[in-house]
Amino acid sequence: MQTPAAAFVRAHSWKDFHERFTQLAREEQGRAVVVTKGEVLRRIDRLLRAYCSYREHPEARERGKTEQGLMCLLETPLHGMWNYSDGVSENFLERARLCVAEAGRVLTDFPKDADAEDFWLHRLWLDLRETNSEQLFAASEEGGMIVSLCVASATFCARLERKALEADGAEERRNASIDRAIASRKRMENSISGEARDTNHQALDAQKSRSLLGIDLVDLENLRREIWMRFFDQASLPRVVEDEWKAILFNRKMPDSHADLGVASALTREYQKAIARASAQLAELLATATELRIDQAPLREAIWRECLDFASQLGQWDAFAIWVGRVVHVGWQVVGADGTPSLTPDRECEKRLEERRQFFEGRIGMYWQEWLSAIDRAIETRRTVSAAHNVNTSGETGKQAKAAESKSARIDPEVAKRAALVKANPGIPADEMCETFDRENVPLPTRWHAAGLQSWSRAYKNSDYRSRIYTLISKDRVR
Repeated sequence: MQTPAAAFVRAHSWKDFHERFTQLAREEQGRAVVVTKGEVLRRIDRLLRAYCSYREHPEARERGKTEQGLMCLLETPLHGMWNYSDGVSENFLERARLCVAEAGRVLTDFPKDADAEDFWLHRLWLDLRETNSEQLFAASEEGGMIVSLCVASATFCARLERKALEADGAEERRNASIDRAIASRKRMENSISGEARDTNHQALDAQKSRSLLGIDLVDLENLRREIWMRFFDQASLPRVVEDEWKAILFNRKMPDSHADLGVASALTREYQKAIARASAQLAELLATATELRIDQAPLREAIWRECLDFASQLGQWDAFAIWVGRVVHVGWQVVGADGTPSLTPDRECEKRLEERRQFFEGRIGMYWQEWLSAIDRAIETRRTVSAAHNVNTSGETGKQAKAAESKSARIDPEVAKRAALVKANPGIPADEMCETFDRENVPLPTRWHAAGLQSWSRAYKNSDYRSRIYTLISKDRVR
């Protein structure tokens, strides 16, 4: 994830590369002119061209060794097999190759073990094919030619600069939404506590927030990536939702517009709940990593900000589409009266897809406070468990020590841990509490293990034990 400052710097990098490639193109076009009998001719064959091959077992000459003959490769390189024409001069070719290599290293997805020139040319080729550019000649899945490498690269850089600026704007809007959500939460807390705190202090920015966490950026990204992968790997719909919409979700015929938006609404509700759970999981990991400082107000806000940023990225339409594809395959078709697909289903499908997207994007922004509440509950859970652990291991003296010793004799430490989790999560449904018990490694009662149960979540799904779980949680709430 890049910060607004990083996006701004990257946009200026592409602006610089655009100017360099443009200057090379102008120089090349000026030198590719021949005057013959008073006529000015432009020799297109002198423009620097790039040739690629994606064929299986391609025949190619190793780049930079023009004296060497063709060789047949056993495997096609991951980013294609690339070669250049001679260009207007040897010096020009080397300067252009230097610019290509430097641009390849600036690409955000540049693999560390890749050749920078090949990677730039590969990405340029994909972009030219996507835009059906006139800079391509004889292009196919197996390869082709880029007519003017410098002109094509300059155009690609301009496109990358525009996308970087758009990403910068999206990042700023996301940070503004996070700021509003946090400010609203602070006002609510102050109103409940009745304290007149100064709420005009400057909000933490993303950079300061991450520095407060004290977690290495690579480790932080690994935590986010782990939760992100788990979010999609464990994507599912509650059985009650599947049963409610089964007649529509598994019907080949596309539903009417009203039912279509009804399904979109149900899926959006479940998706925001999934985002809340994933954000809480990240908050719990961050709170665990910083538990010695968890009572510090700025640190809590730093965790809020990091987790809300994570939630907002999950709250994008593309991520939602992937999640929906995991939980249910919606393959509706426009079916005629005779039961056969309509000859023009694409336009209707595209219209419905756009309606779903607009509905989702208009609704998902309403859940910031729900996400923040889930994040805060996870932080409080970790704080409570940490405090209970510190009390048990701090070696109290006098009456406090005797009271703690007497209490520990009556209450098993694991039971105390379970009770602390329940009290830290008031109002949480029993099934979600079971998920919390499993994450916190709260052991099941010994007799339940003997009955073959392996987790709290599985015990909850067993009708014989569900009522017992309700009883345990009720007792823990008043313990």
